[in-house]
Amino acid sequence: MCMFGDRLDAAVKDVVEITRVYMETTLLIPTDDVHWELSNGCQLVYHVESPPELVIWPIFGGVVGGMGAIFLVLCIVFIWYKTRPVNLSHLPQPVRWQYEQYYIASSSGWVQDKSKKFFKKKLASNSEEYERMKEFFYGLLGASSKIKISEAYAIFNPMIVTNFANYHNTITQRMTDLPTIFAKQDWRLRNDYEAKELAYGKYLERCKTTGWNDSLKVPILLTCHVTDFNIAMAISATGFSFLSSVDAGWYGSGVYFTSYATYACMYFTNRVDPALLISFVTLGNTYPVTESHTGSTSLAGNASVPGYNAHYVNVCADGTVPDWKRPDSCSDLFDEIVVSQEPQIAPVYLIRLRNKNLTEALSSTKNGNESDPPLN
Repeated sequence: MCMFGDRLDAAVKDVVEITRVYMETTLLIPTDDVHWELSNGCQLVYHVESPPELVIWPIFGGVVGGMGAIFLVLCIVFIWYKTRPVNLSHLPQPVRWQYEQYYIASSSGWVQDKSKKFFKKKLASNSEEYERMKEFFYGLLGASSKIKISEAYAIFNPMIVTNFANYHNTITQRMTDLPTIFAKQDWRLRNDYEAKELAYGKYLERCKTTGWNDSLKVPILLTCHVTDFNIAMAISATGFSFLSSVDAGWYGSGVYFTSYATYACMYFTNRVDPALLISFVTLGNTYPVTESHTGSTSLAGNASVPGYNAHYVNVCADGTVPDWKRPDSCSDLFDEIVVSQEPQIAPVYLIRLRNKNLTEALSSTKNGNESDPPLN
């Protein structure tokens, strides 16, 4: 018999209520059919008249269904993110034109590469896109008419193009807002500033050849990069990987380009399946290189000069820098461009060249039948 009698009534009611709440919220047991009483030993006991149904499986099903719904939403968001139109509105129309063709419903022929990372379109020789490619290759890049194209592709990698557009927008903003930091030209204080001014002037002249740079604070240069066809396809998928494609070359470490197709094609002679990637490149704050790769101030293998985003080098046909004090030291003037970051680059066309007549075409070019602007 419980010795405390009625004095426990209030305490018992509190305990019963706490236990009931615990059973319903934590154990998920309904308490409508539960009867409470004090035993002779002053222990609180309960009796369940009808055992509750097992509710674990409905709860488990609800949890799984909720997770499935969340996964489905994430998949939809991911697909939208991968296929949404790339915002290129701040880029000049000739630069964004080819990329925008992908989103035009009437522009057929685009296929996803087996890597699933970029889209390509083999250009028909009678298409507007093929004519645009030829204008770039033979016109703006100055390729010899004797160099024949085997096949050509338009290239569109949404991730690479997005990074390129964002980089150009960011570097433009920085060079505009903080020119003393991001657009400095302390090379003008060097002893060889006169030669560098001439080299920098050649860079500005080259920027003007395209026409679209007239309205840009930061120019976008049309360039080409020589390689093998399979490597060009890999670059189109993943970009210019710094683990394998960065050249610790004569004029600094980075990815090398040229804005002269004839000069680029001179490096095709040892290629089994030669290809050329036409790319847009944002140089940003550009350092004019006049240092010889064999001199005491050589930049060979070095990173970009601090404060600069790219190196621009005027070179002779053999790849050496000219002697700016001697205009006759270099009859044909080309260039090499060295960039250090992949977002500075956006491939647009991949050209496969005919290897059969390439050697003959390059030989005639080197012999002076078709030459580029002289040094002076």
